[in-house]
Amino acid sequence: MSTRWANFRAKLARLYRNIRIGLWIVGLIVFIVFLLQNTQTIHVRLLVVDADVPTAIVILVIALGGFAIGYLAAVRAERRRQKRQAEKQLAEAK
Repeated sequence: MSTRWANFRAKLARLYRNIRIGLWIVGLIVFIVFLLQNTQTIHVRLLVVDADVPTAIVILVIALGGFAIGYLAAVRAERRRQKRQAEKQLAEAK
């Protein structure tokens, strides 16, 4: 019975992974289409820099920055979780 359950869990994990990959691909395609439709130039001022930049570049830079911040936050949260788990295991071992 446990091998059936293990097979089911493995299939379910593959299904979730495939769904996640599919959603990433769809999201990326939508994002690329959005960028391609926003190619007009805008004037950007940031502190001492003045520039005329395509809107797509501004959107891309902001999106990549947001992605990087989210990724770093997730990595930090995972490290904190692992540290708490290690401390808990150490406390239980005493």
